[in-house]
Amino acid sequence: MEKYDKLDIAYNNPGIGGEHNTTGNYDGKSWNSVVDLNLNGVFYDCKYELQDVEKNGGGVIVNMASIHRVVAAPNSPAYTATKHAVVRLIKNIGDEYAQKKIFAVIAWDQLTLIHLYFSQKRCLKPLRKSIL
Repeated sequence: MEKYDKLDIAYNNPGIGGEHNTTGNYDGKSWNSVVDLNLNGVFYDCKYELQDVEKNGGGVIVNMASIHRVVAAPNSPAYTATKHAVVRLIKNIGDEYAQKKIFAVIAWDQLTLIHLYFSQKRCLKPLRKSIL
């Protein structure tokens, strides 16, 4: 914010895997650590990014996800649960802010990010090239 005075696009990629264990044997502290970073981290990133992007009249918030956003990761219950939850959180944000020209999206690989850049470039002018 100090350098550009506004936020047009944000990219969030918090994530830790946590311990490798079955759900019934999973340590509560490990669960909380994974949830705190993987889910709460995305929530707080988006919370403050949305405030700044809304002041601009629009923007894009990109949240990186993994394949475990749609499939299970046996012996990684906290990781799988948080990746599923992040997808739903971002869908919710997308519905809440679409009318304000704020796009909240999930990316899962570099090609998605490239496609996002070129498709959103037409919708949100001017995006700061130096940020991308």
